[in-house]
Amino acid sequence: MSIAPRPMSLRFDGAAATAQRHLGQLRPSFQRSVERLSSGLRINSARDDAAGLFLSQRLQAQTRGAQQAVRNVQDGISYLQVADGGLTTQAEMLGRMRELAVQAANGIYSATERQAMQGELDKLVEEIDSVALSTKFNGRQVLQDLGTLTNEQLVVEGLRRSWLESSEEMIEKHFGLTADGAPLTIILDAPGPVGVAAYVQGAAGADGRSYNQELHVNMSAFTNFSMPNASAAPFHLDRVIAHEMTHAVMGRTMNMAALPQWFVEGTAELIRGADERVLADTLGQNAAATAGLVAGPWDSAWGGTSPDYSMGYAATKYLHGKLEVAEKTMIDLMDQLEGGATLDAALTATIGMTEAAFVADFKANGTAFIQGMNLADADVGSIAGGNARTVVQDQDVVTLDPLRGFTEIWPSGTPATAVALQAGANNSSFDRVDFAGLKMDAATIGATELDLVEDAGGAIDRIDRSLKSVLSARAYIGAIMNRLEFATRSLSVSAENSKAADSRIRDADTAAEMTELLRSQMRTQSAMNALSSTQTQRSSVLSLLQFA
Repeated sequence: MSIAPRPMSLRFDGAAATAQRHLGQLRPSFQRSVERLSSGLRINSARDDAAGLFLSQRLQAQTRGAQQAVRNVQDGISYLQVADGGLTTQAEMLGRMRELAVQAANGIYSATERQAMQGELDKLVEEIDSVALSTKFNGRQVLQDLGTLTNEQLVVEGLRRSWLESSEEMIEKHFGLTADGAPLTIILDAPGPVGVAAYVQGAAGADGRSYNQELHVNMSAFTNFSMPNASAAPFHLDRVIAHEMTHAVMGRTMNMAALPQWFVEGTAELIRGADERVLADTLGQNAAATAGLVAGPWDSAWGGTSPDYSMGYAATKYLHGKLEVAEKTMIDLMDQLEGGATLDAALTATIGMTEAAFVADFKANGTAFIQGMNLADADVGSIAGGNARTVVQDQDVVTLDPLRGFTEIWPSGTPATAVALQAGANNSSFDRVDFAGLKMDAATIGATELDLVEDAGGAIDRIDRSLKSVLSARAYIGAIMNRLEFATRSLSVSAENSKAADSRIRDADTAAEMTELLRSQMRTQSAMNALSSTQTQRSSVLSLLQFA
């Protein structure tokens, strides 16, 4: 294809215009290459690659978030290390306290010498409190920190700390019963039934067992209380939970629908202890009042009144004594019921009496039995032993799954946590590590009321439980620290990969850009040479005008 020749013109130089146009087109390419080489980035503005810039900015935000999450996790590990240091000190002091208790239990020491041991122990108890108060991270007390909880969260905190687990342990130890992993839905009623602090309900199956059980907690009863026992002595609400958990476990292990109500409620009261109830209902063990209650009709027409509960408890306690005489235990009786026996058959197999014969025996001897009970002392009469505060053992570690025999279904908004660690770059439950606060003063872990002079053996038991609480707390902290260390590794890898991906998208290829720059320089030089040559044509036109 031939190009038509252009006339020689004074007003328009086509060749120069073409050269200038190509030179102008080469300038942006040259400037872009210079910009990329000087910045090291392929994408310096949205016009370079709009989609790539969007993705790059997202990756940069993700990288920075992951890097901050790593710093967050490291702060969390530091917080836990401070807590672990305080707990280590407390464990060492409890070890010394146990050493003193064992020494005081030796019969060769006089009361004066035991009192000297008591003096050292009391100072160690004070120091346990001091450590709990003085162990701080960034001004925050890490061993006196339950966080700010709503009343509902505080109840769930109690359930997760000790109320459920300790109740289950009592039932297993003294009744030999453990549920089968069935669901247990915890429901916080606000308000609940008047006069009922808590209750368990479920649907009776064809086998008499209870299905789809629910533990209802009446929030009207659980108000203005303190951990770990809740409410005021002797009506600590953790004892109420122990009563209801007995129903829940028996409901999953036997035909509870076939059992008489006095036995169902009596066994639950035997777990929690009900001496104070019997003392009140019998008007201080008054003979006439007691005889009137023993006569019934608690056994045949259960009305759910406090005297009914008192008689169910007293009859079950009387049965416990009968079992001991027969060299049997409540576990032997429960084994019969768990195996499918009726109460009548179970009683016959263990104490040699039918249910009717046992009830008649209690009605004949119950008044004397109740009057012979020591109802005025601190012991509440539980089969597990202990006073109102200690019968349900306190623990200071929140367990997300405290029951071995049930699968708990918790209400929404729980659990409450004292520390919510942002351990990820996003806003999801997988990016947070929540851990409960720890309250590790002497009263909470049960390291008080230790008497080396009169009850050194009891002091050993209480110190062992306190030591268990501290060591469990250390184990809990250690588990979280291990998780956080792995989280740090994962976040570091995530940040590294995000930076690599961003680099592949946004960084300039130096070799390619250098090649492009040289190409642009060569083309620019060529265009400038062409533009310079157009000056020759202009000179020719001017020469013609000179000869005119």
